[in-house]
Amino acid sequence: MSAELACVASQNDANAFANITNVQSVNDLAALHLTGSNFLISA
Repeated sequence: MSAELACVASQNDANAFANITNVQSVNDLAALHLTGSNFLISA
């Protein structure tokens, strides 16, 4: 399974910015200890 991470832009819009593989549950995702600094997005 995988997880797609997105930034919520508005109530009906989200912009995907990352896809993480080998995520079986929310606990697996939390165990990665990801923060905003893990994702450097340049404009």
